[in-house]
Amino acid sequence: MKQNLFILMLFAFLFTACSSDDHSKEETFFVNVYTQYSAEDEEKLANPESHKAYVYLFDDLNKQIDTSKSMSSVYWDDVITYTDGSTEKYVFKSPTSVAAHILEDIPHGKYTLFVVLTSYNGLVQGASSKSIVINKDYNAKTEKKSFYTEELRTETTVTRLGTKSGNNLYK
Repeated sequence: MKQNLFILMLFAFLFTACSSDDHSKEETFFVNVYTQYSAEDEEKLANPESHKAYVYLFDDLNKQIDTSKSMSSVYWDDVITYTDGSTEKYVFKSPTSVAAHILEDIPHGKYTLFVVLTSYNGLVQGASSKSIVINKDYNAKTEKKSFYTEELRTETTVTRLGTKSGNNLYK
């Protein structure tokens, strides 16, 4: 299955990388969701038999997200909740709950990427968010979201040309 997923991502990368439209105002990128039992264990793409991963994009309004409330409001109502109590509806929602997502034709702009991880029976186990700017330099980038399933703690990581940085949301 990993080989098929890799081949699918490779084809998507090749077709987007070979585009002759240099003036495009939309980009394609990837969001991969991984789980680890603990920090010592190897990261693996979230197993669809035990976890579901949902990817959302919201317009970035430069507001502080209430992650605790947003875990539920995003999953159940498709809205993100801010600390001032206001909410916002998504501009993109992944059509599936798989671990590897291809986001195609996303217009240039500043967004909040929000990922919700649930157990197979729908119990919300974690959430992770990150501000991203989609522009011509963002095409074919990979956003990587890692969840520690043992402690129900989330870690946000971004993979770009071999670099990795993290931000723990829960302890």
